[in-house]
Amino acid sequence: MNRKYKMNNHDRVYFVSFATDYWVDFLFEKLFSS
Repeated sequence: MNRKYKMNNHDRVYFVSFATDYWVDFLFEKLFSS
């Protein structure tokens, strides 16, 4: 159970960094398009 939680925590960190990159791209696109 601990190992699974550790893996999920690692995946969450990776997902957050991916989502941050996505939002940065999205916000830049919105700023430049307006």
